[in-house]
Amino acid sequence: MEYTVRFEGVIRAVSPLATNPPGTPEGRALPGQSNPPKPIPKATVLIDGTAVAMVPIFPGPGIRGTLRRKAVDVVRHALGGGGPVFLLDDHYYNVLGGVKGAEKEEKADLVAAAARRARNPIIGLFGAGEPWDRSRFYIGAGLPTKPISAEVIGGARIDDFVRSADALQLLPEDERARFLAMTEHNALRSAKRKQAEKLERELRAADRKGAAPEDVAHLKAELNRLQKEVDDHAQAAFSTVSVQRPLDGYEVIPAGTEMSHRMTLRLASLDEIGLAIAALRYWSLDPFIGAHLAHGCGLVAGEWKASVRHGMAPQFEEIGLVSMRPFEGLDVPSWLADAERTFMDRLGSGAFEFRAPSAKRA
Repeated sequence: MEYTVRFEGVIRAVSPLATNPPGTPEGRALPGQSNPPKPIPKATVLIDGTAVAMVPIFPGPGIRGTLRRKAVDVVRHALGGGGPVFLLDDHYYNVLGGVKGAEKEEKADLVAAAARRARNPIIGLFGAGEPWDRSRFYIGAGLPTKPISAEVIGGARIDDFVRSADALQLLPEDERARFLAMTEHNALRSAKRKQAEKLERELRAADRKGAAPEDVAHLKAELNRLQKEVDDHAQAAFSTVSVQRPLDGYEVIPAGTEMSHRMTLRLASLDEIGLAIAALRYWSLDPFIGAHLAHGCGLVAGEWKASVRHGMAPQFEEIGLVSMRPFEGLDVPSWLADAERTFMDRLGSGAFEFRAPSAKRA
């Protein structure tokens, strides 16, 4: 028997949420910074019946990737106590769906795919690319329920020795002298670089105006001299950037934002449903998504109304609430708890095979 289970609810940003998938369009640099803050994805979202443009969202792939890795953690801890369980090919197969080479892809073998699915519920849930297997766990984006704007978190890297001369007393005398020399060279490097940038502008203007060749040659010679001095000071300072400098910021979904969220287990087996619930439980104990976790970002809570349909029955039956409490655990309806318990018992008894089909073994 296969089942379709719908999860419809919300994810709450307990702390700011940051993510920056490749290709996300960048904005403009903030005053005093050379680079724009790392952008968060934005989309048009229907809020209270009105389409609102450029709303920060948390993309589904970021949530799905987290849950896939939690599913792998469930298996690793059950089979190896958190220690080595997989070879390298096994790891890539389960975590990423395999690594496809340049060779021609074979036509799908439905019998082999069904066998792989029965052996490996990770692949049954999340699919694979090599060999190809389809996914049954559909995970949507987090979409704010109210209009919000992205906030920017910035910062600066501070040199303790510049902030307080007392810190210099922690260094031996020869190291204090070395620090002072580095500081002087960095200051000179910065000043010379500004002079060089000004000279570059003058040189471009001279080219546009058709200045005399000897004037252009003089400017180029002066620019080359300045650039060499910049390089010399950087080498003497053992650095091409100052220790103390502003850091590029990044956009976040503000803390406290509530996002509507949907997940669907489509025509999944009881083993696959049990693993999905176990992965959600692992996520509740390590409840982070996205980037900049070390800055306090990424902490979430969640709550979803669950309903189930047996096979292709015309109606869904509501079975209760799934509640994810950060660091505390997962509350689930009894039907889902039974599926999770059955899966964990079968996992412990060796009912599954998580090795990659192409793995080379001694």
